[in-house]
Amino acid sequence: MRVAVVEGPTYFESLARAVHACGHSVVLIRGLPGTIYRGSDPTPSTLGFVDQTIECDLSSDGALHACIKKGSDSLGIDALIGIHELVVERVARVASILGFSFCQPEGLAKARDKFGMRETLFKTGASRIRSLKVTDLASLQTAVRQIGWPCVLKPIRGSASLSVMILQEPESVQSIWKRLAESFESWPRGIESILSREFVLEPYLRGQLVSLEAIRTQNITRLLSVSWRFRAHHDETIEIGTLMPAPCNDAVMKKLERFTERVVEAANLDRGIFHIEAILTEHGPELVELNPRLMGGSLPLLFERSFGINVFDALVPIYLSATPFDQPVENKGYSLSCFFGAIENGIMPAKVNTDFLENYRPLAPEMKFLVAPRGAYRKLDSNYSYLGRFLLTDKTVDNLFKARDEILALLEKSLGFSITKPEKGYGL
Repeated sequence: MRVAVVEGPTYFESLARAVHACGHSVVLIRGLPGTIYRGSDPTPSTLGFVDQTIECDLSSDGALHACIKKGSDSLGIDALIGIHELVVERVARVASILGFSFCQPEGLAKARDKFGMRETLFKTGASRIRSLKVTDLASLQTAVRQIGWPCVLKPIRGSASLSVMILQEPESVQSIWKRLAESFESWPRGIESILSREFVLEPYLRGQLVSLEAIRTQNITRLLSVSWRFRAHHDETIEIGTLMPAPCNDAVMKKLERFTERVVEAANLDRGIFHIEAILTEHGPELVELNPRLMGGSLPLLFERSFGINVFDALVPIYLSATPFDQPVENKGYSLSCFFGAIENGIMPAKVNTDFLENYRPLAPEMKFLVAPRGAYRKLDSNYSYLGRFLLTDKTVDNLFKARDEILALLEKSLGFSITKPEKGYGL
């Protein structure tokens, strides 16, 4: 097949490689320069197996449909794939119109509707938590009275923790609404097409935050892995790290497996690998969000470190031909990622000394900066304002968390300014 791979800001090269590895020809559909859909320029190695690259306005169904239709007629494109949350729904809708194999767009849309998902789970008994829709100041005032303090306000269709807020007394509702409006200014250009300015208000839940990576083909849902997530100490709405896999006991795993099945089936998702976030409360898991796309951030790298499986190679046959994934997922060690950000706005130093990583060589450290030397950065307020991240792998969980905290302290000293730290404590 000749497959059109639709770009997202991250992992499009990995996806294109996986499509090529399955024996397909690759046509890369790129976002327009200067938009959020545009990733970093492809490396020469990527261009070596991409037949053709086409630029397209990825913020519009009509533009993508016209682009693929033209490519289908002139280049023989007969399949379409895109996995980033910025494009996956649009790809599904266009694939459906053109008769290409992909996820059903209705399931993806339902999964991205946080309020609708919570209502469905509550009505079916899969959740004990009731949430309320917020569209204006008056509905926020009513919802806060009914839900009580503390509570969480988040976009019904969101991304990267943008405009997510934990509300605490005694802040006035009017002040909260003003702060919410101001948060729209930090939205990256072009993201308005997938975010909503309608919100869901729900109780603030206490417990361990976990990620569940689920796979569904041929009406079977399988839980591939469970991860512990840790959040920034100054803002619990921002996730800054992951431990994969989470060392859960059999009883917890059985609850999570059942919960995963109910969540995926509630959205009527028919195929793919999906990323679920949940809080483990004293009453059981409660949904934070269902992302109807592959795990993002550092998770694909951790998955390969921990299980020896390239998740993109597993994903492509599922989307393009609904081929079942029956490979065993066996733990080869624990892997940890930690993102870091600044407490205040500033300028990166010309050089950051990371020689201290040599002391952690047995943990296979890998550090990457996301802001260039002498580049401007802003304080950490969402997943779009990280300074960088590092990865570690070891046979024991305690070694990883100890090394994480030591590396953050050494990195902060090398940078010369304060950086975010993870919340205290982890695990069940």
